[in-house]
Amino acid sequence: MVTDYKSLVISAIDSVKSEKDPAKSFLRLLTLDGMLQIEDAEKTLGYKEKAVFKILNEHKIGKRDIILFMFQHNNKLEIRDSEDLVDKNDLFAFKFKFNKKQWSVIVQDSKQQINDDWNRALHLLKEKADLSDVIDNIQFYLSHMAPIIYYVDESVYSNFDYLSNLFTKRRKEQEKFLFPCLLIC
Repeated sequence: MVTDYKSLVISAIDSVKSEKDPAKSFLRLLTLDGMLQIEDAEKTLGYKEKAVFKILNEHKIGKRDIILFMFQHNNKLEIRDSEDLVDKNDLFAFKFKFNKKQWSVIVQDSKQQINDDWNRALHLLKEKADLSDVIDNIQFYLSHMAPIIYYVDESVYSNFDYLSNLFTKRRKEQEKFLFPCLLIC
């Protein structure tokens, strides 16, 4: 019996290795081979992954002239057009053929959506209070509570162990962390 999350992921990846249909592979991986309800599992997908999943399930791919790669990255599914590993948290799951034009549109729409969400969030934060005060309060509470992990499309923000990228006290590493970057914007 598989008990921990990483073992479930590895088991699901192993189960799709022989599957020829990318829609079925995607579904099995997304639901951890049926362990999760599809409605709940879909909530974990980023913009690109949602769009590709929909197209695969509607069988509206058209000409398949690009190879895409599915990874489990930082505890969530991620589709890329490169098989290169980003870091030690990457687990390759499977590859599949897709329509290059559709993929280009999905990538562009995803970038625009992320940019729009980012600008909307900053606008709302600046409207409510002084941004530096808000960030100081968030940093204080995050450093005094249990670890958390936030998923924003392909980005992962956390104060947990190897994923930690929210804030730092070191001056030379400020650009790698979310909250110092927010103050610069």
